[in-house]
Amino acid sequence: MQHATFFPVVTDSLLPYIDSFSYVSFDSNDSLLVPPLGFPVILFCFSPHNSFYTHNEFKNESVVVGQMTRYIKINPSPNTKLFGINFKPYGFYNLFQVSLAAYQDGGFGLNQLFSTDENGYYNFNGVPLWGLCHID
Repeated sequence: MQHATFFPVVTDSLLPYIDSFSYVSFDSNDSLLVPPLGFPVILFCFSPHNSFYTHNEFKNESVVVGQMTRYIKINPSPNTKLFGINFKPYGFYNLFQVSLAAYQDGGFGLNQLFSTDENGYYNFNGVPLWGLCHID
């Protein structure tokens, strides 16, 4: 079973790029069929396991997922919690100037696009990614 909560964007400068933020938790390892969302997502994983998906394409703790045009079956590990940044369809590109066209129906580890600072936090051009995630 999963539990999901969505949060609106409250920072005016991010409204052109980000649709919402999400928090999802999984109580079991039941398979989940995820419908095509039509927008890119960055997922930060908080899990006691090395990989939150038992899906061959996603072996990193945090991932960037491109626009999905088909259903995807995932098998999350129990007690996994995800924090998501849900972009508008062109929001990721407009914010980061990085095309995700090659990642339609797929994704890649967040570490392939963003570097980490001395504390292990992801950043883009020296700006912490968590700075995007202001929620009141």
